[in-house]
Amino acid sequence: YSPKPLNWSLKIQPSHIPSALIYLPFSFVQEFIIRGVLQTTLYSIYGKRHLWLAIVVSNLIFACAHVTFFGFTHASLIMIPGMMWGYMYYRKPNLAGVTISHTLCGIFVFDMLHLQFIPTKYCIYSLV
Repeated sequence: YSPKPLNWSLKIQPSHIPSALIYLPFSFVQEFIIRGVLQTTLYSIYGKRHLWLAIVVSNLIFACAHVTFFGFTHASLIMIPGMMWGYMYYRKPNLAGVTISHTLCGIFVFDMLHLQFIPTKYCIYSLV
């Protein structure tokens, strides 16, 4: 295995289009489950006084869901945008904004790491 250098360009490549079309529904499902169901439920249990507890707990689960694909270190880093999306969803409880942001962020990360979003029998991420 010979690692490739990180690609820091933000140009939309033709190869991004199929990945984005496949990744968008996956982003929506993740956001629906984590923000729409889990965070909303935790917020109703904990109340406004413990808003950050609801966001942190739901994002711990969000990060744990990524450990299988990225490992513990990278899954921990996923907490950063997850916290941002959790707060965005609290401020404006609409899944459209967080789903679009999640998709764009995901495409950028896939491009930087030279990954492609390809659903397979065992894994949905593969090296290009």
